[in-house]
Amino acid sequence: MKTVVALPGQGIGIEVVDATCELLVGTGLPLKITTPPQGDPLPEETKRAAREADGVLFGAAGPATTSVVSWLRWEMQAWAGVRPIRFFPGMHSPLADPQGIDYVLLRENSEGLYPGREGALSDLIDVMPNLSDRTGRSIKDFGEEGRFAVKVVTPKGAERIARFACDLARKRQAKGKPGKVTCVTKSNVLRQTDGLFQQTAERIVREAGLQFEHFHVDDTARRLVRFPKSMDVVLCMNLYGDILSDLGAETAGGLGLLRIRPRLGARHRGPGHRQSHRHHSLGRSHARAHGHERRGAAARERRGSRLSRRQDAHPRSGWHGKDARHGAGRPRRLPERLT
Repeated sequence: MKTVVALPGQGIGIEVVDATCELLVGTGLPLKITTPPQGDPLPEETKRAAREADGVLFGAAGPATTSVVSWLRWEMQAWAGVRPIRFFPGMHSPLADPQGIDYVLLRENSEGLYPGREGALSDLIDVMPNLSDRTGRSIKDFGEEGRFAVKVVTPKGAERIARFACDLARKRQAKGKPGKVTCVTKSNVLRQTDGLFQQTAERIVREAGLQFEHFHVDDTARRLVRFPKSMDVVLCMNLYGDILSDLGAETAGGLGLLRIRPRLGARHRGPGHRQSHRHHSLGRSHARAHGHERRGAAARERRGSRLSRRQDAHPRSGWHGKDARHGAGRPRRLPERLT
């Protein structure tokens, strides 16, 4: 028996987590799925449930649930963001020839500029008055009215994500992929931080006997549009991965697109990343949301008939889909055990 904690978040996350739970029910796997309360701050009982669970299913963050994703990502040390970018026939890409796009963008989640270590320039000047950049300009030259942000890169964090990238590249290589890791930094400007990340990644990848290449982030943005089929595993620092994963997903058809055959237990795959975001496709239709649940009458009708079929097929599950009365921060309760 495996335990999954489902946290819908807000907006489209509620709908997508609801649909995902339907699919989990349809697999017949021995699962216990619970939806503890959300909120800001995240309740202690929810944190405890997530720590004890075998997995956490999170939807999409919104103004009232930002603390959920922040806690999962940084306090629970979810340091690897794995974001598949894959094109499927029938999807609408802005590229002329998207067929064959199939790579994974890997984002280091725990370091870099996130989750934000910021402050007043006056405080930085007090602590490090002699801090200067490569041009010789002192931090004091900016005055005391501005703000600063700290970027953190450690050998431990860089090595950890690089080894993860190697494991991922090996698994893909076993399926006929190139077995290549593309490292993304801005080391030509940020020589200390990004330079450390690049050097560490290159050492780990080459020791693993895999192909290694490095591009600066601006050049990578161009290559993901111009040469997306040349990519295999794209290893990014935190901020760069956050941005480039959105770009990559659009070339494959859009953020969070998910094609599902309209029958119970159907095989489902997502061509983009973050299946909890913005678009959710049921069969051939797309239910679009812009921060809130907004679906047309036809989509609701299709979904209602689909839920009815699934309830008939699984009368013992006790699970009846999303209750529309539950809004953001008030996820509906699932039965303690779903079979």
